[in-house]
Amino acid sequence: MERPSDEKTGAGADARARALSLALLARLWSHHRGAFPRLKAACERASASRVADVVVGAASACAFAAAADPSAATELVVALKTFLTSPTAPPAAKALSLEAIASMCDGDALEFYAAFKVVATRGAMPSLPSDPIVASRWTALLGRGATDAAAFPAAAASCADAAFGALTAGLDQPGPGDDDDDGENKEKRARAWVATRTAAYAALGAYDPVVVVEGVFDDDDDDDEKEKEKETDGRRRRRRVSSAAIAEAMLDEPTPFGDVVDAGIATVVALARCESETLARAALAPAAARGGGGGGGGASAA
Repeated sequence: MERPSDEKTGAGADARARALSLALLARLWSHHRGAFPRLKAACERASASRVADVVVGAASACAFAAAADPSAATELVVALKTFLTSPTAPPAAKALSLEAIASMCDGDALEFYAAFKVVATRGAMPSLPSDPIVASRWTALLGRGATDAAAFPAAAASCADAAFGALTAGLDQPGPGDDDDDGENKEKRARAWVATRTAAYAALGAYDPVVVVEGVFDDDDDDDEKEKEKETDGRRRRRRVSSAAIAEAMLDEPTPFGDVVDAGIATVVALARCESETLARAALAPAAARGGGGGGGGASAA
């Protein structure tokens, strides 16, 4: 009778040792680049493991490699896709994979919108993930779209809208046994999602305020600003992002201070300034048009 392997039995000590070896291999590679083929092969093998510690160790090694050398880490895409698409991959592994993708986007090794399409489709994360650890990294990744927002305005507006939707993560989601959900459970849930809300404010703050406030809409939309919609990648998005809306979300934020409040204030200030400038231009436009028309008429008469 074949003896079950350590991987099948999930022997904890061996799994932790294997995870540690992956971490050490990644650090070896950072000093001796000739070790990369070994690192790549080890991560790809470990990505298919059924032992959580091993999978998380491999994902951690990939995240470390992406932070150390984003261009070289693109060779680890097979392992990263496995972490994202596997239904049995632990949330920590998925979160680390998203961190790796963010590092590669920051290093211009990956084009954000192409990478995020893979995350949304193959990784089955088109909207805010249900796990708070994964959700915080997914939301942080949204901010990377700011760099190429001018080239992909519709996709950028969709990402900004998704970040706006994450501002109340953990605050508007029912917990187990919602009817009996007491204040203590709500408080715990709010604390578990604070990193996601912080990332949402930071992601919105990364975009040009014009992208966040104005978005992209059809030319024949009606005049009701609250009802304006735009078909984007098969989904409907509604204009709802404004400094007032974000300020309202901040009023519901249970955390009295810290990164989430700092990021929220910075975003509200930037959007409010953009809205004020937009209103000022709109107010001055008729006067400028009249002045231009008068000048043009005088030139014709002459």
